[in-house]
Amino acid sequence: MTVDKISSPLHSPSFEDWWARTKAIAGPLSAMLAWLDEDKTAELEQRLRESVAPYSNESGIDLPGLTLLLSAHRQ
Repeated sequence: MTVDKISSPLHSPSFEDWWARTKAIAGPLSAMLAWLDEDKTAELEQRLRESVAPYSNESGIDLPGLTLLLSAHRQ
């Protein structure tokens, strides 16, 4: 078995763009967010803003990422 680590950073032009994309592609997350009231949703968004702040720069947000690629074969 071989394991390769591939850097896979994610760039987004803004927090709003990143958050909209994340909500759109994460089905279970979207379902959970639908159950939250406005205050809880706002609280969550504020916590996320604080969490991604270290990755923010003049061009948006650059989040680090890592993809693990496993391959194997039978002998």
